[in-house]
Amino acid sequence: MLLPWAEDLVPIGAISTTQRLIERGILPMLAHPERNLGVIRSPGALDLFLCDGCLVQIDAGSVLGWHGPEVRETAFRLIEAGRVTVLASGAADTSARPPMLRAARDIVAQRFGEELAIRLTELNPTLVAAEALAR
Repeated sequence: MLLPWAEDLVPIGAISTTQRLIERGILPMLAHPERNLGVIRSPGALDLFLCDGCLVQIDAGSVLGWHGPEVRETAFRLIEAGRVTVLASGAADTSARPPMLRAARDIVAQRFGEELAIRLTELNPTLVAAEALAR
């Protein structure tokens, strides 16, 4: 289940919510936490969620710098720390925000290596989709 976060602080009750989802067999994926001020200030804020088994999806626009330099650097820190499961297009509106996954994937490959870029854009999304279909 994809859980979008507001762009201010880590939502109150978010940990207990994700724990309840996991207890019910629902695997939460946190959507674009790199854009959340609480995570920008303290990327370790995600650790409690990760320990519970949550997945993390960052969006291509963050890697490309569309949301500003702080968000971009936070995305890079999360990738480098191994906290990111999936790099997704983030193209909720294809006319206003066209999918730029290839460009973001190339940046990740240049900065962190081809193997990680493939894992975040191909392998992990395939595994997540397979798991979701199996439920």
